[in-house]
Amino acid sequence: MKKIYRNFELDTHKEKSLAGYLLLYFAIYDKDGYEWVCGFEDCTDKVVEKIDYLQQWVDEFYTNVENNICSDCYEELDDRLYCKFCDLDYNKYIK
Repeated sequence: MKKIYRNFELDTHKEKSLAGYLLLYFAIYDKDGYEWVCGFEDCTDKVVEKIDYLQQWVDEFYTNVENNICSDCYEELDDRLYCKFCDLDYNKYIK
């Protein structure tokens, strides 16, 4: 299941692993294709439940930017909303 939420693409799906059981795969991409979060879980969660969790992550991302905090390393952003540790410019995420 793919969903666009606040300019991020949330991708979650279940797929059979090589061992034969289902895994829940998930990822968050920004509009430029930068991957912010990715992983997989051996869980009974539904895809929709994981999408809800990923939406919470995006909401927290914007809260962090508003508070001048990098959502990648959690260090403080400078006055230009730039993280010198991650080399990320957060201005493109401000509407």
